[in-house]
Amino acid sequence: MRRMITLKEAAVFGFFVAVMLGTAIFATRSRDAMHGVIYLSIALVALAVLFLLLGTTVLFIFQLIIYVGAVTVLYVWGIMLMRHEIMESAQ
Repeated sequence: MRRMITLKEAAVFGFFVAVMLGTAIFATRSRDAMHGVIYLSIALVALAVLFLLLGTTVLFIFQLIIYVGAVTVLYVWGIMLMRHEIMESAQ
């Protein structure tokens, strides 16, 4: 039997949906790549919280470990590597 969600649960879910969509839009509109990665990681954390609110704990854990952890670190490493190459070529 399905249980009814409360207004508080719906409000929390809606808040995290708004955070996820807002930061995803900021990530695509950001001119600075590092700010874009920060916005993207916030959007991915909000998506992980949505998975947790939906009761899928395994997806929550995978989202945090794989996407928020590994992919964000890979993006930051790539940005830092590109900035280093640009600075070396300018000298």
